[in-house]
Amino acid sequence: QQVSARLPGKGANWLPWLRLVLYTLTGIGIYIGRFLRLHTVYLLTPTLIWGPLSQMWSWHMIGFVVLMMGLQYLL
Repeated sequence: QQVSARLPGKGANWLPWLRLVLYTLTGIGIYIGRFLRLHTVYLLTPTLIWGPLSQMWSWHMIGFVVLMMGLQYLL
């Protein structure tokens, strides 16, 4: 009974927020891979990553991320 009291049950209000965060992060990741063409191998040289990542924020990027979030939610 003590263990079940600690586990999140039917009142898990954090689950929709977790989904929102995960959908947002995956949308940003898809944008980075599709348009910035940054791949995992670039993590070996972080100085090449910070410039494009800091300049990618635009209304087109936000629209794309929102579109990806909507598609993930529907699927």
